Amino acid sequence: MIGEAAARAEVEAHLDTAMALLEPAADSAASVEGHLDDDAEGSPLLALSARENEVLDLLVDGSSTKEIAWSLGIARTTVSTYRARLMEKLGVDNVPALIRTVLTLRDAR
Repeated sequence: MIGEAAARAEVEAHLDTAMALLEPAADSAASVEGHLDDDAEGSPLLALSARENEVLDLLVDGSSTKEIAWSLGIARTTVSTYRARLMEKLGVDNVPALIRTVLTLRDAR
């Protein structure tokens, strides 16, 4: 079993990786606008379910699929399904793009 310090180090490593992927300024709002269709309410984040928002928040925080599953008490495959739905709803095809999109949309509020 992984100790708390090892788990924390793993989460920090994931967060460092995510942050490194988010740095390029060229991938900010301009690329997000190309991926998203505005829904009737404005931000596509408003169309997400409560559970999708929970999974999304944990992804943005750098949590792994296993960590999200454990935190929410659901199966890893269920987390993968939610992640796929989130990427589809936000018009992206990978997790770094998902995180960039979400951060950009949240900053626009």
